[in-house]
Amino acid sequence: MNPQWSPRKKKAIFFDLNETLLDTRRTFTDSFVTVLQDYIGRWNPDEGVPLEQVAAQYQSEWRKRIKNKKKSAVPMDRIRRTSLAAALNPLPLPTNRAFVETFLQKVDQVNAQQPKLYPGAREALQFLSRHYKLALISNGKEEKTERYINRLHLQDYFPASHRFTSVRKDRKKPNAYLFLQALKALQISKEEAVMVGNSWHLDILGAVRCGIDAIWFDPLHKEKNSHKSIGSQSVYIVRSWEQLASLFAPHS
Repeated sequence: MNPQWSPRKKKAIFFDLNETLLDTRRTFTDSFVTVLQDYIGRWNPDEGVPLEQVAAQYQSEWRKRIKNKKKSAVPMDRIRRTSLAAALNPLPLPTNRAFVETFLQKVDQVNAQQPKLYPGAREALQFLSRHYKLALISNGKEEKTERYINRLHLQDYFPASHRFTSVRKDRKKPNAYLFLQALKALQISKEEAVMVGNSWHLDILGAVRCGIDAIWFDPLHKEKNSHKSIGSQSVYIVRSWEQLASLFAPHS
């Protein structure tokens, strides 16, 4: 790697929450399978469709319908219902509106109660917290962010004073408001901070436009390049939390 900035000169690391700290896809899949298992617990798994395959089918159906939503005004709850009905089609389960709504409500409840971090995230946070101030910059709701932090026992890494969220649309990322608020609260300059996030538009471009260096967390990144340029500014690309931690290791 040959970026234009050095991790040694940083004093704080800002993190996005969903799809950066939280592995929301794995969390949803596990929650979906948990609820589905409650309905078909007496079945012999060898005789039925693999439960994770049903979860994957639901997500595939949902993405397909969301993509088409741009061309129509289909309500979100209807998209979820029709996606689930399609995924459950191979199973001897009802697909009427009442059942589908109850099923999805249960998935949401389990999802909220059992969030999961990306592999290696906790160990990386433990290491990074010894050398840097850590903070969250999220477009999620404050109460939801607090619930996740508490359930995952991350309060020591992200105390309330180091969490920055906003309910106002005009203050959400990529708007500069949350980034500047974090800099002020942590009493550091923009040159002393770096943003880590999965969204190129919200996290990376938002930070860079504020003069903050950024690291793009993209586990599915298939290209071999280790950094990407935005004008004259270089952005690291990392695919795992282990890689992120090694970037800030003393030998880096």
